[in-house]
Amino acid sequence: AFSMGQRPIAMAEFWWGRPPALELRKHNLYYPACRGKCEPILGHMLRGIEVELNPLDQIPKEKPELEIIYEDEYMVVVNKPHGMLSVPGRNMEHSIYTEMKQRYPNSTGPLLVH
Repeated sequence: AFSMGQRPIAMAEFWWGRPPALELRKHNLYYPACRGKCEPILGHMLRGIEVELNPLDQIPKEKPELEIIYEDEYMVVVNKPHGMLSVPGRNMEHSIYTEMKQRYPNSTGPLLVH
């Protein structure tokens, strides 16, 4: 694609055939590209080619403000901002979970229900 001047707009995996025993895949459907196998191979294949950074790996310049919808002595309900992770990711630590841990360091029980 790059040698023909084309630019990718998304990365996906197209599943063809029967899935392995431990996979939940269906024939003839698209799935997000896997990070475990596809990402390292693509990193190698694209070495030396200038591509945009993965927006999912970018740390936001500003932490989004959490909108608290409801709060009492037992629970807090927040409106999760678009693009903010619910739990820390492999490359991004900031999340609803880390935010709640910082705000309520002495809390007990589950800190997050998604």
